[in-house]
This record gives sequence, C-alpha cells and structure tokens, in this order.
Amino acid sequence: MKNAQIVKKPLYGRSLESNVLLNYTQSNSSEMIAVVGRRRVGKTYLIRRTLENKLDFEITGHQHANKTQQLQNFIISLAKYTNTGMITQVPKNWIEAFQILKTYLLQKKGNKKKIIFIDELPWIASPKSGFVEALAHFWNDWASENNVLLIVCGSAASWMLKNVVHNKGGLHNRIKQTIYLQPFTLKETKQYLIAERIKATDKQIVELYMVLGGIPYYLSLLQRGKSIQQNIQDLLFDAQGKLTQEYNDIFTSLFTNSGNHLQVINILSRKLKGMSRAEITALYKGQDGGALSLIIEELVLSGFVTRVDAFGKSVKDALYKITDPYLLFYKKYLASRKTGITYADIVHTASYKSWCGYAFENICLYHFKEIQKKLHSGKISSYVSSYFYKGNTQINGYQIDMLIDRNDGVMHICEIKFYETPFTIDKKYAQQLEHRLNHFSQNLKTNKTVLLTFITMQGLVNNAYANTLVDNNINLAQLM
Repeated sequence: MKNAQIVKKPLYGRSLESNVLLNYTQSNSSEMIAVVGRRRVGKTYLIRRTLENKLDFEITGHQHANKTQQLQNFIISLAKYTNTGMITQVPKNWIEAFQILKTYLLQKKGNKKKIIFIDELPWIASPKSGFVEALAHFWNDWASENNVLLIVCGSAASWMLKNVVHNKGGLHNRIKQTIYLQPFTLKETKQYLIAERIKATDKQIVELYMVLGGIPYYLSLLQRGKSIQQNIQDLLFDAQGKLTQEYNDIFTSLFTNSGNHLQVINILSRKLKGMSRAEITALYKGQDGGALSLIIEELVLSGFVTRVDAFGKSVKDALYKITDPYLLFYKKYLASRKTGITYADIVHTASYKSWCGYAFENICLYHFKEIQKKLHSGKISSYVSSYFYKGNTQINGYQIDMLIDRNDGVMHICEIKFYETPFTIDKKYAQQLEHRLNHFSQNLKTNKTVLLTFITMQGLVNNAYANTLVDNNINLAQLM
C-alpha cells in the first residue's frame, strides 16, 4: 500500500503578500526582502508555499544554539540542495560559509533568479557571531549584482528592524521592501473557518477571536466537528492542550531577557484600559530609562501591546495596553486558574461578560481600517486616540475609548458595546450621550463636525433615541 500523500492547506488570506514575493522572482535585478511578524503568524508558511520548488537555498536558525552549531546547521541545510551532498566540513566562520554558498550558486546554470531564504535570522545572528557582517559582505560583494532574491525573516520584530531593516552598517538601505505580516482579520478568520469546514456563527467567531485572535497557527489547531467552546477547552484548558505552554514559549523565543518583558505584561494586566509610561515605571522592578523604553517598544513592535494616544495631550500621556487576544485571555483566566475550572464555567460568570467588553474594544481597535471603510472614510487620513475627562463637582467624568479624528473636518466619537442582543439606548443613557457630545465639543472648542458612532455585536434597537442621536451604526457582522 502506497503512503498517503500529505495534502497541503491553501494559503489563506495572504494573496497580497504572496503576489509581492512572486513579483520579485520575476525581476532581472537583485533584491533583499524582509518579512517581519508576530510568532505563529505564518511567515515561514507564506514564503514556503509561495516559493515552493523555487528556493535554491533555505536555512532556519536554531533557538539557543551557539555559533558552531549554527554553522553545522548551515552545512546540513546546504547539503540538501547539492546534487552530491559532499559538503561535510563545517566552515570556521560565516565569511567562509557564505563563500561556500556563493560557490554553490555559481554552479546554477542560466540567468534564472537565485532565491535564498534565511528564516529566524535573529537566532542565527547571536552576539559576536559575525553573521550580519558576513551577510552584508556576501550581498555587497557578490549577490547584489548576480540576480539574487534574498529573503530574511524573523519573529523578533524589534531586532529585525534595528539590525536588518534599519541597519547602519553594511546592510544600510539594502532592504528593498519589508513585509509586515499581520494576524487575520475577522473576515479572513471567517473565510478560513468556512474553507476548513469548521462551522460557527458570527457570534462564535467573535468569541473565538477574543481568545485566540487571528493567528493562523492557532486556527490550524481547531478540530472540525467540535464547537468553538469545545475547541477552546481542548487547546487551552485541558492538561495536554496544544496551547497550554504557549504563553512562556512566546517570550522565551523572542527575547533574550524575557523575564523583563513578562514583568511588563504582568503590570499591564492589572489595568485592562491601559497604563501610562509613568504608571508602568512606578511598578517596574528593574532598571528604568532606556532599558524599560526598549522593553515597551519590543512589546509594541511584536504586536502584543498597543500604544493609544490621549487626544489633545502629549506622548507621555499615551496609554499602553495589552491587545493581543491570546495574552489578554491568558492573563485573565489561565495564569492563576483553579484546578478543574473549565471554559464553560467561565463564560457564564459576570467577570467574563465584563472582560468581553475590553476584548471587544481591542477587536475594534485592531479593525480600525475596516471601520474606516464602513464609515466611507477609507481614503481619508485619520488619527485614532482615546479621550478621558476626569469630571468635577458640576460635571461627571467620562471616557471615549475610540476617537477618530479625520482631516476632512469630521470627528467620530465611538461608543463600543458588546451585547449578545441588539443594544437599546434608553432615556437615561441618551441623556448621558447628549451631555457627553455637548461637553466634548465645547470643552475642546473644536470646529469639526462631531458624529456619534456605535460599534456593536448585533446592532441597535430602532427607537427614537437611536434615530435622534446616532449618526453611524456598525455591527461586527458588517466587518465579516
């Protein structure tokens, strides 16, 4: 009996990025491309599926391996592409390794594009390894003039940007294009589930997105024939779940001193609405200044934390908040959960319903571009921020979680509501909204048109208050 052939899954939701890569394979000049994105977002899968049978050489760095082990890995990888596999001697350094690669590529006949893929480059380029310098020499001395497409990839986004994309040495201005691979949107997640024949309602897809986000690897673990709640239970709550250890793995794979990054995440998890830099500094038990700034920057660039600017205030008043769905859910319900607690137990609690409100706000923040399109302002330059008024003895305080400031004289005050049924604006709430709109316009003395925009799960109940006050009404189904 013949072995069953492995059926590869299609490349969902990546047509734009895939076409970019394919276009570079057709050019007659050398180019260096960087692919950056969060761990598990599908960078390697994108490149391999797009360029399968086109790669002339591929190497993937080994985590925690030393220079000698990485060089051994290089030779083993190169042997797969040579007809004889006779290369066995490990090079002394990366200059010699790239010379061997050059010799191999020179044997390729014709003017066909030579395609090299270096995956998890930050793991290879350990301190004092000389890898980046050798790569720069290889590119500047030979590859840049010999029809080579060099694709470098890494999950440590801040490292990639600093040491490759914005390199100030031999790789300065050598990157032709950087592809920032993002998680799936709600629409792409729904398309993926439909294609994989995993049945779920729009509400259940939003529930899934709140827990796992649009991370392709996480979605690939879902089992057909099980409900969304069953899948979440299997992956996150069962002892042998495939994502039970993911939290620690994320940080140790990306950051050398991951304990510092975990500490900042722990601090931010205390206040889901977000914290200012000063608040984080007050709680951080470590070196301040440049060290903490770098940690925060790395968390932002990795897609785990988002900086939300405060409207009308300086950068120091910006709030930093955990917006990665998996991390947000883990810190709330998995980090210190009691033995035996199941996902089904959690979803019926008041705490979960409150948490869903924050998680839903983050989903809306991530889908800002899609929201813009529904507001018919996709081509209008806009700035997203939050606004907080403390209040006084005469006026109650309030917060606007999403404020969209457009450069065409319009501002959207967004009310984000997570309800499983259409949301009702009653008389009391209508009065609060009217007060808020009037105070905001007068307090900021803005000449812009202020529009009240509702973003909900199931829309609004059509009543007199909604018809009078609400200018735009978006429900999540419209984004899917």
